[in-house]
Amino acid sequence: MLGVNPISLLVLSSGFGADGSPADVLKEIQHDIKALDALKVDAESFKRQFQEGQLVSRPAGVQVNQEKLAAVLVCKDQGMSISETAKKLGMPATTVRRYWLKNGS
Repeated sequence: MLGVNPISLLVLSSGFGADGSPADVLKEIQHDIKALDALKVDAESFKRQFQEGQLVSRPAGVQVNQEKLAAVLVCKDQGMSISETAKKLGMPATTVRRYWLKNGS
């Protein structure tokens, strides 16, 4: 109807609701986009989070890297300590411990 992108109207109204202007809101958005870029978050990352317009459900908690888990368990089987394993694999000892205890102690 107006020939204006609805997002533009949202930004405009956001500027009026705050103590700043729409231009201030745009500057903040540009800052946020740069921060997301620095974190390597891009459009493709977002697209992977949706399937057929619905947010993809993910299990709660930290996801286990299967390759790292396998490497930790190999070190454990070889009789290495958690700290030795952490140094050998270049992983934080807390992560090694979590993986270490994943399959019993």
